[in-house]
Amino acid sequence: MPHYFFDIKNGQPLRDVLGAQLSDDAMAWQEALRVTREIEDTLAQGETRRLEVRRDVVVFRIEIKTEKLA
Repeated sequence: MPHYFFDIKNGQPLRDVLGAQLSDDAMAWQEALRVTREIEDTLAQGETRRLEVRRDVVVFRIEIKTEKLA
């Protein structure tokens, strides 16, 4: 079973050192979406956060950027 790591970047990188064994990329994507929802709950205006899912290389990248326009 592949081992995936979920790194979060918000200015300072937070590197996942434990990771999780998941059956495939589809399951890793579902976990990435779950983590993204948790990130959304803590965002402030003007912040950007990036979640990278990696095995040996980065498999997925999700970026959340907030902007106040008016």
